[in-house]
Amino acid sequence: MASERDDFDYPRDDKSRRPRSYRRDEEDGDERDDFERRPRPAPPREGNGMATASLILGLLSACFGPTTGIVAIILGIIGYTKSSNSGGEIAGKGKAIAGIALGLFFTVMIVPILLYAVKHVRMTANMAKSTNNCKQILVGFHAYNDVNDRIPEPYVIDEQMNVNRDLSWRVSLLPYIEQDNIYRSIDLSAEWDSPENLKYTTMYIPTYSPPYLGRLDNQTPYRSFVGQDTVFDFSRKVQINRIPDGSSNTLIFVETTDTVPWASPQDIPYKRGMNFPSFGPASGRHFLVAMADGSVKRMRKSVSPQIIHGLITINGGEPVNEED
Repeated sequence: MASERDDFDYPRDDKSRRPRSYRRDEEDGDERDDFERRPRPAPPREGNGMATASLILGLLSACFGPTTGIVAIILGIIGYTKSSNSGGEIAGKGKAIAGIALGLFFTVMIVPILLYAVKHVRMTANMAKSTNNCKQILVGFHAYNDVNDRIPEPYVIDEQMNVNRDLSWRVSLLPYIEQDNIYRSIDLSAEWDSPENLKYTTMYIPTYSPPYLGRLDNQTPYRSFVGQDTVFDFSRKVQINRIPDGSSNTLIFVETTDTVPWASPQDIPYKRGMNFPSFGPASGRHFLVAMADGSVKRMRKSVSPQIIHGLITINGGEPVNEED
């Protein structure tokens, strides 16, 4: 009985007098409680491929342009949303933000440069086409000069040698720019917009219409100066090889901002000291000048008026300094 009391008759709060086996079980329980209370390490977060791809494409957009940047922005938004909705279990929020920022930056920076480059290429191509048109017209002038021993009059001369001031020199030039069928269909004694002529004078002629006009109609920017001492001086016979100032120093027509129907005699009346109309395409810095020697020159719109006056007159004797 004494041994049983030794084993079980003890104060409940005195752990030192409890049986050894009981104390060991209690100590093990305390360790388990400590383990359960110890903070557990967070599980590894899942990767975010969208965010990584956004960052890579954002960097590549510096080389490959706005298309790559836009894709980087889209993937970055998807990656950021995916990370936010997962409660932090999916990584990559920082990569997504960086990808979006890079995509936006290079897109905003590159788009204006690309737009300027495209505009410049388009303007260059349009000027090349317009230059080719001017050269074809000049070939027509030289062919007319060879056949008639003079350049065309400012207005049409009909079959009875009557002057028709209602038709432009551009009508006279039609047979020499491969438009003989239209020329033969026009009544040379009637007005350009008469009922019998309107069907033909409203036709689109590619040689008279540069591509930058953006329409297929009868409008042309190629106009001449008409008046005393010009190549279109109706009071005299002008031959290309007998221009006093020389064919390389004399213009035949210019490219103006305002357009007119190619059959209409709406050229530019010339007087010394006059104010010139606006030259060239409205969006460009240059305009074209078709010279009597068959060359086409590109000039700045800021060219000195004295130079234009010198090119217009055929016997002014002015020194002409060309400007690009």
